[in-house]
Amino acid sequence: MRVEEGFQQVPFNEGNPYTEDPALPFLLRRLIPPRLFDEEIEPELKRFGVEVITNIRAQSSGSRISPPKLVQYDNWGRRVDELHTSEGWRSLKAIAQREGVPGIFYERKYREHSRTFGFAKALMMVGDSHEVFCPLSMTDGAARVIELMGTEGMKREILPKLISREPSSAFVAGQWMTEEGPTATDGDIALALARTGPDSDSSKGLSLFLVPLRTPLLGIEPGSSISNGIRVHRLKNKIGTHALPTAELSLEQTFAYLVGSPNQGVKNILPVLNITRD
Repeated sequence: MRVEEGFQQVPFNEGNPYTEDPALPFLLRRLIPPRLFDEEIEPELKRFGVEVITNIRAQSSGSRISPPKLVQYDNWGRRVDELHTSEGWRSLKAIAQREGVPGIFYERKYREHSRTFGFAKALMMVGDSHEVFCPLSMTDGAARVIELMGTEGMKREILPKLISREPSSAFVAGQWMTEEGPTATDGDIALALARTGPDSDSSKGLSLFLVPLRTPLLGIEPGSSISNGIRVHRLKNKIGTHALPTAELSLEQTFAYLVGSPNQGVKNILPVLNITRD
């Protein structure tokens, strides 16, 4: 018996993820002032709901999403570590950035309600996102760290790229704390803990650094070959989240910028954990 001759599950007809959600509109109405909600927030979420079930869902289909590929050497045997992600992954990430994730949080157009609004948009898209909000939430966390304790140069040059709505020039950030390179490897920078004190100081001897994945940090095309003393050994073969490019990395003679005070790394990286783990 062929598959189509047996039991066939009736496809579930999914509607607008905002208007069809039994709880989200009522929850937001409780949290956001009525005039702001009625005139600005709800119309935007209704519009975005249509975008989710049309364009976003089309980008997340199986024909456009595939696992990333790593090219470690070119035809001449030179180490290049080129990462190739699928068209669907790149499109979904770009859509989220244009929609204001994480830009909404730092534009603060809706003041204290900006995060509520931004998280609502992420919630509506997450089922079709193939985990693009993993690197984008780390980007959000990196932006907050730089906003709080970055140098003036970081605030002037790096922060605007992390919160940009223009995908062609926006930065994506990773977070390296305990594993060997647990990152979205198609990022541009990472926040990493590294030992600056003696081993006997345990976690008190760790400092926080901003690590460019490519050098020079500014003026190089996002998504080009990984450099800065970073080697990509392999992409992780995961049970799920196949489109998300996570990898095992090693760092040797890697250049980085200190963020915040030395030997305060665990404390200084907490804004990233507060955002990505909530």
